[in-house]
Amino acid sequence: MLELEERRKKIVPLSALIVANIIFFSLDLRAFQAIFVLTNSYMLSILTVLVSGGLAMYWFDVLYPHSKRHNNQTQLVISLVFTVLAIGLSGILAFADYMVGTGDTFSYVWSTVLWACIILLTIAQGVAIAWWWSIDNHIAAEAKIQEAHAEASDQNDDMSILRTKLTGLRGVLTELETLNKDFSPAAVSTVAKMMGITLPSDDVSKPNRPPAQNQPVRAFGTEPEDSTRRPS
Repeated sequence: MLELEERRKKIVPLSALIVANIIFFSLDLRAFQAIFVLTNSYMLSILTVLVSGGLAMYWFDVLYPHSKRHNNQTQLVISLVFTVLAIGLSGILAFADYMVGTGDTFSYVWSTVLWACIILLTIAQGVAIAWWWSIDNHIAAEAKIQEAHAEASDQNDDMSILRTKLTGLRGVLTELETLNKDFSPAAVSTVAKMMGITLPSDDVSKPNRPPAQNQPVRAFGTEPEDSTRRPS
């Protein structure tokens, strides 16, 4: 009995999905027939079926289960809303097929409304799918990974630029030191000002001197010890 119940748990939801797809497909056939009678164009009929029943099956069979597995509530709402809208358009087209089949004709106003609904829903479906894709958990994670790679690459470029600048500055300082030895710092500075050349500052051009070693440290507020004073 337990095994039978386990099989039922799998078969019953699957059968509901199959029946739903059969209903969608039947609406698609009626929609195709209605648009073909109105336009005599296979291309327009196929495209209309794709944005009505076709997308209803795609939203419900593919995107909705994915959103539910990954617990993305916004994607779930989008999937359900546009499934309903696509089924609604399929129902309108099926009703149009009924009217055409009974010999009725569409007035200019109703034809305009029908085509406006098809065009607007097509645009909305495209925007909704792009929105659904942009908020997907996996896509967001991939975007963060790519952003981290790009940031690391930018930092590497900054370090390369810094190394190039420092290498060039080292050459300038070496040449400046040679000129100061060959002539004099005053002469080099004077000629540089006459030529409009800006020399590196003294803080940059002069190497840092290391602190004196083994120098006694005196506490603040004490006098230096007099080496000539005799102990009492």
